[in-house]
Amino acid sequence: MVDAQANILQEFDKQHLIPYGEFIPLRHLLPKGIQNMIGKRLDYSPGYADRLISLPKGKKALILICGESAIPNLASTSYEQADMLINMTNDSWFDFTIGPYQHFDMSRVRAVSSGLPVLRIANTGQSAIINRYGQIIKRLEMNHQSVLKLDTFDLF
Repeated sequence: MVDAQANILQEFDKQHLIPYGEFIPLRHLLPKGIQNMIGKRLDYSPGYADRLISLPKGKKALILICGESAIPNLASTSYEQADMLINMTNDSWFDFTIGPYQHFDMSRVRAVSSGLPVLRIANTGQSAIINRYGQIIKRLEMNHQSVLKLDTFDLF
């Protein structure tokens, strides 16, 4: 989280990596030629920083990065402490398939299952404000640039 002067106020890490997109599972079982061809450049490491960030008025948000929103128990212990979920994602790798729509619907399911509103930010997918019942309050369709303002909807 950064302030208006771009000072880092809080950090959080992605903790659950996506197989084949962020790491190669069972890499050691691949033939040496393939291991050499893909190298280690595709592998990321999971982080461990706190997933809860502080918001104004003493509220807290639980951060879910990309596909973490599809994993129901990833941060279930933090759900009790959070006032909302923020799901940041890059859906561009889905291209023009059903993938971005399924990923969006997973955020709606997460809102209902956690009982928390979701602010979904997607650079090429669907950005939205979703209430705790899974209802879409505001949405930007895929590949549209705009701003969703929270000032007309009280999440809390």
